[in-house]
Amino acid sequence: MMVIFQKVSFLSSAPKLSLCPPDEGIEIAFAGRSNVGKSSLVNALTNRKTLARTSQTPGRTRQLIFFDLIYQSNKLRLVDLPGYGYAKAPKKDIQSWTSLTVKYLKGRPSLRTVCLLVDCRRGIGDFDKLIMNELEIDKMELHVVILAAGKGSRMKSKLPKVLHCVAGKPMLQHVIDCAQKLNPSKIHVVIGHGSELVKSTINDDSIFWVQQLEQLGTGHAVDQALPNIPASANVLVLYGDVPLIEESTLASLLSETSQSAMAILTVALEDPTGYGRIVRNAADEVTAIVEHKDATDDQLSINEVNTGILAAQAAHLKQWLPALSSDNAQGEYYLTDIVSMAVGQDIDVEAAHPAAVEEVQGVNDRLQLCELECYVQSQTAEQLMLNGVSLYDPHRIDVRGEIKTGSDIIIDINSVFVGKVEIEDDVVIGPNCYIKNAKI
Repeated sequence: MMVIFQKVSFLSSAPKLSLCPPDEGIEIAFAGRSNVGKSSLVNALTNRKTLARTSQTPGRTRQLIFFDLIYQSNKLRLVDLPGYGYAKAPKKDIQSWTSLTVKYLKGRPSLRTVCLLVDCRRGIGDFDKLIMNELEIDKMELHVVILAAGKGSRMKSKLPKVLHCVAGKPMLQHVIDCAQKLNPSKIHVVIGHGSELVKSTINDDSIFWVQQLEQLGTGHAVDQALPNIPASANVLVLYGDVPLIEESTLASLLSETSQSAMAILTVALEDPTGYGRIVRNAADEVTAIVEHKDATDDQLSINEVNTGILAAQAAHLKQWLPALSSDNAQGEYYLTDIVSMAVGQDIDVEAAHPAAVEEVQGVNDRLQLCELECYVQSQTAEQLMLNGVSLYDPHRIDVRGEIKTGSDIIIDINSVFVGKVEIEDDVVIGPNCYIKNAKI
């Protein structure tokens, strides 16, 4: 049995409600709890319309809504069978809601697909998780693809770009560490230039290494990893030279994806030069990403830009990537072109945003590498002071690894900490100290 999380909004200004068309003849059971009537839900799903909020009577019991749809002749139709409809449950009694819903779904042994209606303002809640547990439905598995094949010629270095360090750790390792916090089924790293050195430096048996023999663009790079990813999986695309991305940002991005939606990470920049622009329609829906070199003058005035980080269903990527064209200014297969393909197939394109611009700042030369290093060190110094450490000058401390501190610690200027360092209570560290893998 497969589960679909179908986002529902009860705001009249919300985007239209849509569902990725399943196979011909598949029946889909919808279960949700709401004050919205069944006819409104059915109408919204079958006609892809926005749901309108209905008036709520004070003290009214929420209703569990059950109904079946069948996909036939390119349209979702209501299966009107006796016994399907409403079931009332005590207010806020999630266990009762779950029991009634599971009873309904288990009475449909031939059912192949279950759609849980999820309020987009709240996301997947306890009700949905309980149903999944009761039906022994697992969340869709996650595969992470990290692009790390580029040469990085502007670094002027024999070392592959992704192995240059920020805060004492290779940029690629930063990205892998963040990805692992999401508990993915597999992490695929696409490598090219200096591939053997990259593999030996990272030295992680859990990584699935993918060789990109020709660097033909981001779309081509992701396509190299797809044969090893099941069509049923979610795919998250990251970059080995964007080292400061945060787990919380990626979790937010992934929460926007479903069988009827892909998600991209965007950011607003004062100077968007060089970045792909996010093109939206009059309804503020994302319709395309246009690379800087291919953009018109009007599009160049847009300051919302593409970070390159995105999440989508593997099944969609397996369909879209082979259809990419290299007929553009760069002569490459742009991953960003899948956005217009999604829109053309009525797949929603959702946008998430990082908490800080530095999270999505890539590194192309040593100046940009230095900028990220300074940012990380300033953030580390700030956190140390918030933890009760006195720094004589927060601009003259370098932490190139992990540091654990107690209370009432004083650190003088020009101190460098490398590897794993632990400093206990009441320690005073004088100026110009280099401390590596130590406990003081």
